[in-house]
Amino acid sequence: MHRLMAYAGASLLGLSLAPLSTASVTLMGTRQFHYCHQAKQTLTFLGDYLKAPSVLTTWVDKAPHQPLPHKAEAPFMLLPPQFKMQPNTPQKTVLLYTGSAQSCPKTQEAVYYFYFLETPLSTLTQPDTLQYLSMVKLFLRPNHLTHNHQGGGAQLNISLDATQAYLLIHNPSPYHVTISRWQTPSDPKLLAEPVMVAPNSTLRHPLSQAAKVTLGQSITVTALDDFGKPHRSHHRLKRP
Repeated sequence: MHRLMAYAGASLLGLSLAPLSTASVTLMGTRQFHYCHQAKQTLTFLGDYLKAPSVLTTWVDKAPHQPLPHKAEAPFMLLPPQFKMQPNTPQKTVLLYTGSAQSCPKTQEAVYYFYFLETPLSTLTQPDTLQYLSMVKLFLRPNHLTHNHQGGGAQLNISLDATQAYLLIHNPSPYHVTISRWQTPSDPKLLAEPVMVAPNSTLRHPLSQAAKVTLGQSITVTALDDFGKPHRSHHRLKRP
């Protein structure tokens, strides 16, 4: 899943947030995966919506909401990290895993964040031209983990806390589970915001102020698989 932000100005270090807009460069795949045995893999960017030449800057970080390449910390390197994009012309970069075999996760996947910043060449003469920053999740997996084809929602244990204002979500799987929708079968209104639950962890997630749920009630959860396809599962709320 991409999160897009638009910035005014040519320098990433002094960006001011501008209204949300749509980037012209896209990365093939809504999320990326890298297995520990892979030394490298090739990523392809598409410029089908690009109207003019741009420079693309890429990096990987261990933290979300940290769009500063000079502060990035992750066991990955991109070659080349910066390159020119032309309209309607795909461009490739190589993702290298720089971590050791010992540091690679053994029992569950780890998540990193792959950023790419699109800077139109017109910023050289028009400083107010927008830059577009996109982020895609990059999952580093032990070799024995296969693709997650069902999203993992059905494996979640979901309970309602004593205040009835929070959901307690336990994910017993080795995968990150991304929930895109929470609702009751009879009400299309969303019960809570989308969320990602880390492997083998429990998350306390707030319900929306308008949500009205009780113990024993059934809710429908929509989880996204490795390819962004939604999968629904039904859960009856219980005590923690």
